[in-house]
Amino acid sequence: MQTPGLPDLPFIFLRRGDGYTLLVVEMKSPTAARSKRAGRSPEQVEFATLCELSNINYFCGDCDGLIGWLISHGFLRADQVAANHTHATLSRD
Repeated sequence: MQTPGLPDLPFIFLRRGDGYTLLVVEMKSPTAARSKRAGRSPEQVEFATLCELSNINYFCGDCDGLIGWLISHGFLRADQVAANHTHATLSRD
């Protein structure tokens, strides 16, 4: 059993220049990701708020959304993504 409120992937360190940046990931199904609270429990919403207040990168959504986040923040290039994800990813945000 998972601890309520904790994300699925709490510690992903992504290379940024000479250092690293922390990304906290909460994966959701495509249907849940489109809902009002993105399928998050009240504890997960509170955790996301704490991340924001602490300047910690937090992502909650489906796989295509995560790919889009990684592209938009410069950690991944669109040409590194399979064609079936590229269209959905680039049409967001």
